[in-house]
Amino acid sequence: MKDKRFLKIPFVTALLLIFSISIAFAGVTGKISGRITDASTGEPLPGVNVVIDGTSMGGAANVNGQYFILNVPVGTFSLTATMIGYKSMTKTGVRVIQDFTTTLGFELEQTIVEVEGITIIAKKPMVKKDVTSTTHFITTEEIERGITHNYNDIISEQAGVILSEGGASTLTGGLHIRGGRGDEIAYMVDGMSINDALTGQAGAQVNMNAIQEVVVQTGGFNAEYGQAMSGIVNLVTKEGRKQEGFLRYTTDYPFKKDTAYYENGYKVGPEGGNLYEGFHRAELNLGGPAPGVKGLTYFLSSELTSREHENSYYFPLSNSDREYYSLNGKLSYELTPTMKIKVSGFSTRTQYGEYCGTYGLPGEGQWCEQDDKYKPPLERTAVLIKAQQGHLAFNQVLNKSTFYEVNFAYFSTHRWEGTRDAVFEKDRSLWEDMEFLDWWNYDINEATSPGVRPDSIDSLDFYVKDENGNYYYPWGVGGQSGNNFAFGNSGSGSWTERLSSYINGKFDITSQITNHHQLKVGMEGIKHKAARHTGRYIANTISEEARRTHDLSKCLYFDDYEYEPLQAALYVQDKMEYPGFIVNIGLRGDYLDANAQKYIDPTRILEGKEDAKPKYKVSPRLGVSFPVTEKTVLHVSYGQFFQIPRLIRLYDNAETNIATATGGWTRIGNPDLSAQQTTAYEFGIAHELTPDAALFITLYYKDLYDLIGVRFVPALPNTYTQFVTEDYGNVKGAEFTFSKRATEYLSGKLVYTLSQAKGTGSYSTQAYYDYIANVPIDPVTDKPVPMPKSDYALEFDQRHLISAEVNFRVPNKTGPMLGTIYPLHNLNINVLTSIGSGLPYTKRNTSQLIIGEVNGERMPWTWATDLKIRKGFKQWNLNYALFAEITNLFNIRNILNVYPETGKTDDNDKLSTFDGYMSSTWPPDVEDVIPSDHSKYDERRDFDGNGQITQQEWYDSYKMAYQDLLNSPYLYGEPRKIQVGISVNF
Repeated sequence: MKDKRFLKIPFVTALLLIFSISIAFAGVTGKISGRITDASTGEPLPGVNVVIDGTSMGGAANVNGQYFILNVPVGTFSLTATMIGYKSMTKTGVRVIQDFTTTLGFELEQTIVEVEGITIIAKKPMVKKDVTSTTHFITTEEIERGITHNYNDIISEQAGVILSEGGASTLTGGLHIRGGRGDEIAYMVDGMSINDALTGQAGAQVNMNAIQEVVVQTGGFNAEYGQAMSGIVNLVTKEGRKQEGFLRYTTDYPFKKDTAYYENGYKVGPEGGNLYEGFHRAELNLGGPAPGVKGLTYFLSSELTSREHENSYYFPLSNSDREYYSLNGKLSYELTPTMKIKVSGFSTRTQYGEYCGTYGLPGEGQWCEQDDKYKPPLERTAVLIKAQQGHLAFNQVLNKSTFYEVNFAYFSTHRWEGTRDAVFEKDRSLWEDMEFLDWWNYDINEATSPGVRPDSIDSLDFYVKDENGNYYYPWGVGGQSGNNFAFGNSGSGSWTERLSSYINGKFDITSQITNHHQLKVGMEGIKHKAARHTGRYIANTISEEARRTHDLSKCLYFDDYEYEPLQAALYVQDKMEYPGFIVNIGLRGDYLDANAQKYIDPTRILEGKEDAKPKYKVSPRLGVSFPVTEKTVLHVSYGQFFQIPRLIRLYDNAETNIATATGGWTRIGNPDLSAQQTTAYEFGIAHELTPDAALFITLYYKDLYDLIGVRFVPALPNTYTQFVTEDYGNVKGAEFTFSKRATEYLSGKLVYTLSQAKGTGSYSTQAYYDYIANVPIDPVTDKPVPMPKSDYALEFDQRHLISAEVNFRVPNKTGPMLGTIYPLHNLNINVLTSIGSGLPYTKRNTSQLIIGEVNGERMPWTWATDLKIRKGFKQWNLNYALFAEITNLFNIRNILNVYPETGKTDDNDKLSTFDGYMSSTWPPDVEDVIPSDHSKYDERRDFDGNGQITQQEWYDSYKMAYQDLLNSPYLYGEPRKIQVGISVNF
């Protein structure tokens, strides 16, 4: 993408923000309670009024001096207590957290003459007494002071969470909470799901600057939360309670150099140097009370990001451009003091080129570094993802003890994957969506389609040159079977369109039925839509009928379906709060109708199909907290958590006619899959060491049952494989967190996680790839290798993970003075360092046969340090800040994957010897040299340019190409990156 496109970003950002009409939202609230006493006698004060300043919300103390306020939005407030004959008291900085109780007491002083009230800054206690399971709260201030490109960055910093880049198989990427798979996490925005029901992963990335708070539950969670076995992530977005504006711009443009990456004299990477990626990000927030409409507030947020390419340790990656925009909005209107309506939403778009769509083991046929590295960029895969959420919430307070909320939501995530239309791409503007070639035109238009070269050329794009007359592929070494080197594997073309959406209706009622019991009851119904249309190897296998009719089912490898499953839930939970203990107890029931058919007898497919029966599950939840002293709290929790399988495992290829299949995939979805289950136990202790420091220790144990796997079905007339719920997992661990709150200058956090995650499958298709698809044969028994009978370390089993964050902040008008000024005031320096033990991998021989224990080997430890420096200043009544962000400060080359044959990143033990290579590739009709008029002559292998290729040049060029193949950027983490920027608050 050209730089000139980005010059329009600030204008476009503002324009899109103002005219965005996408709606979505769901409120999340907490509770404030406490006791009010006479400061001199300690006696309770009944009748004291407590109000949240600037709102109509409040409560009155009962005969015991106790009060409570329900339905309080997440955020920071001031509360004032008043009573005739006493000085009024205001406490500021009172933070309310969703689903939790903020305890706030008042001690009022008697007075005869009316005097000015007392104002006290409230401090959030380091240890919350009503936390009955592990929950992490990350505020907007904490988000701002660190380096956070997306919410995954924030979540991965919490105890018990790892962010994997894909593991040994490259198929287990994403967040893993306490040893669970990546699709066991429920992601929500303002309490409503943003999960892609087809994949189980988050279906959208939300602008970080729109987030007020991130709540991550890694332990047990209440009955109102379902469809998660590992954790809950709730992103609470901002509301416009006060007039505010914010603008921020981030770039790496100052580090651009007029250099390009060359390999053997040929340009194979874009210009800019190793610190420049052509990165630009613009963010804009506006919010506050709506002028002229009492009770109406608004908040709008937007982000627009562009990146020309991504850097790696070896070379800048071509076809790695990326564009992203996000539009968020929220309207809140107080109809009456007891009724409130909220309308909010977001719309996001992410589109990018894939340098290489890797999957499978490093160095094997499924990997495509050579092809994608040197293939003309617009012949490679690109991806477009668009997501929207719309949410309407109505909230009414029936009395001081009871309120209810009704929510209606819509969410969709739509993904396209294929080959870009090069003609449209040439002049496409930044705000325009990519356009993809129609799959039925693959192998037709040579200029814009993959896999299209004259028949006389033996490898795709092998002889193609760029506009300067240089070969895209510099080595001239083709793919010779048996010599462990291939070129052009991904040139056959693929195309996918995938849609996952839902309509949701939800009702909840909450009542403080006594001083000690808060009861909550809720129900919801969801109608999903799951659609997937995909084809693979299209250019190689497409039939004329498929091309003429545009019917994917006429292709050899396809999947084409649309389903509308139904889901419902009902729950009840009671929060019991007593001076000596707090209990969260609940019961949840879930229902799923896949609305699809299954085989009557999976082994006799000719008997036909019948409707899959709906599934029901009931799960109990229990969490108990014991405040031992004012500074120490113990908690224990137990829960059974059920989750319906991701829908792609119910429906993929479910419509394939196995009896007549001639080449299509025979890995079949199963609409009759039962729910997956986790039984989790947790014990924790929290101790406040000082008013600003605390230590948290948690022990946990989890059994994971009925996880999705795949098994071979010996059916008649044709065999196939099908998804089943038979895998098992077991996780145990300990988490240690020391947290230091900012006093004047320093704050920080130290986290250590010790864990062990074992099971019978790291991902749902592991058995298919390792034991079914290629049926590995044991060389000793000459029989298929049997599947393991016992559990083993999972790919995301990271035994040790240590992270330390230190934040140094110089408050306003403090620090050393230079004359009459404070040169260092409003300076913030944040350092985050993470050290992790290596992930496991399976040792294999050169035939890919497993050697020894599955995942019995370990990769090296990793270490990364990030640094952010921010300096604020004020000018013209505006607050400015300049900042710099450096990731991987010390440029550590962290190994993320290795070749399983050797455990190394530069050797897979498959390089042919000189004699072996020559015997299988040297033309039989020549002796010592290949002359220039020979069909096998290639000028790229003629190093000295004398018009002939010697045997040594022939072998050396092979070794150079082979080493280039091994130099995969995906084996390492990201190199050092530096970005700078400026922000303005107004």
